[in-house]
Amino acid sequence: LVPVNATLIVELEFTDKEGDVSDTLFIIRQRVNQKSPITYAPNPYRVPSFPKESKGVIRVQFDYNLNLVFGVIPISLGGNPPKYENDTMNYKFVLKDLAGNVSDTAVLSNIVVLRQ
Repeated sequence: LVPVNATLIVELEFTDKEGDVSDTLFIIRQRVNQKSPITYAPNPYRVPSFPKESKGVIRVQFDYNLNLVFGVIPISLGGNPPKYENDTMNYKFVLKDLAGNVSDTAVLSNIVVLRQ
């Protein structure tokens, strides 16, 4: 459950034989509400360069306005002032290493993002 204006932090553990994961992390957002479900195009994020490691953790921080609700049209429940249905979201993560290999897809399911 992500409150209004809160930050969601996800930690992804990785193992990579060559330790060359400093390339791209793709994040796919899916709204799975019964009304207006949608899957957004993958967003590519550059992974900062760091020393080659065969194991580690990548920390992803989702800002409420920039990453959680941006571009997600709210579902109106009506009222004055208007109220909006909370979003139920899935986030999928795929990591590409410097050799072009891609990871299995890690899925974070049924994250409820509260709307005002």
